[in-house]
Amino acid sequence: MKRAFLTGAVLVVITALALTACNKGGSSGGSGGGRRSVTLTEADFKYALTDDGKGVKLLQYLGDKGGNLIIPDTFEGFPVVAIGDIDDLNSVTKLPNGEFKGFGPELTDAKIKELATSWVKTSPTARKDRITSITIPDTVTFIGKNAFLNLPNLTSITLPKSLKVIGSSNVFQGCGITSITIPDGVIIGTSAFYLCKTLTTLTIGENVQIMSAAFAGNSELTTVNIPSSVRYISQSEWVIGGLKTDNDAFKDCPKLNIATQNAIKATGYTGKF
Repeated sequence: MKRAFLTGAVLVVITALALTACNKGGSSGGSGGGRRSVTLTEADFKYALTDDGKGVKLLQYLGDKGGNLIIPDTFEGFPVVAIGDIDDLNSVTKLPNGEFKGFGPELTDAKIKELATSWVKTSPTARKDRITSITIPDTVTFIGKNAFLNLPNLTSITLPKSLKVIGSSNVFQGCGITSITIPDGVIIGTSAFYLCKTLTTLTIGENVQIMSAAFAGNSELTTVNIPSSVRYISQSEWVIGGLKTDNDAFKDCPKLNIATQNAIKATGYTGKF
């Protein structure tokens, strides 16, 4: 009788955990075709403390999980503050360009150049390449280079309000997002959303600063919601107190209509479309 009771208790616990997982999947914000969400763990990443010892920076995704992924807000009791090496500042005047090995396959320089012209020719088959959504915790302030490069099945990602910097180069290139909302006060690095071929709708928060080519080559971009407080930064440097407007953040976005172009120009944008 005692053994039967224990077996029943275990089944109840397993059922409860399964229901909890399903409920989390429904509220994660990713589409994923009804697939349950997967909360990642320390074992899924190479990570380290930031230089000030106050938070964790994610340096490489080691796992092979696909579907709807959730990044925890703490590792070993420390808040997860960066996707990429936030301590890689390059110089005082330049935007951080912290490199993250990415959630997709590691790419050679030659492959990245190929993607820059052809985007994605074939659908990836590895499980981790079939990531459909990623939930980023509200502790994260920085997202670095290559973080979501070449993930064509990644269609949903919500940026946290805590975010301060989206680093330079290929952060979202080759992913499958169709819309994105940039939180207030974020600095967007050079080419961060370059060649996002599926992006159609962009909503930009207040006091966002945008570097050159940030949204260049987004051939399907049709809707841009942009406030007057947006400012533009020169391609070569981030100059505090002396922001320049000589960049091409929206170059080669042919589907932006005249009204949208005028709304962007009203923010001080002088580049090409």
